[in-house]
Amino acid sequence: MSTKPVNNGEARSWRELASTHPLGMAILAGIVATHIATITGFWYHGIGLPDLDWPRFNGYLLVRSGVLAAGGKVPADVFAAADTTRLLLGWVAQTLTGVVFAVVYVTAIRPKLPWSNSARGNLAKALLWGLVLATISALWWTPALFPEFHAGFFSSNLGWKTVVGIYLWHVIWAVHVALIYNPLPAEELAVASSTPVDVDVTRSSLARA
Repeated sequence: MSTKPVNNGEARSWRELASTHPLGMAILAGIVATHIATITGFWYHGIGLPDLDWPRFNGYLLVRSGVLAAGGKVPADVFAAADTTRLLLGWVAQTLTGVVFAVVYVTAIRPKLPWSNSARGNLAKALLWGLVLATISALWWTPALFPEFHAGFFSSNLGWKTVVGIYLWHVIWAVHVALIYNPLPAEELAVASSTPVDVDVTRSSLARA
């Protein structure tokens, strides 16, 4: 009886999926990466950074008509009060946004980047995209969309730790995108596609016994 595991194709099967089903894997990468980054954003106080509650920020952004109607004044305890609707609405918006950015990366940004499809190259590409998104977030998204918080240039009025947190959040997102969407180089994919897979016959042998 052979107990030999499936050959190297098994170890690379996930990467082959990314190579052959880029859109589906991009969506999966966006969902997982956004969820992990969002969850870890609530842990930042453990490393001396302010927590980043992006779901509530997004939910607040979507239901802030009362704030705008009040001349930009933030209601007391707007974030301290439990608001399931704002949290869930923001979480859905956050996840969908993360998926869209992952799909944009896979379909439009990544093909234009120079690095190879090695594991390191794929990580470098995703990290670059994550740093671009972090810069947009700190430079424009937070100050422009939340003028009532007076974030200032590059969100500097919120403190350097908040800016570091913004970049850390996007780095975590990018790393998980790269772990899931990690396609093979074209030449390796061609070899993998033409190489027969060694099947583990242990189960079939036991079944016949």
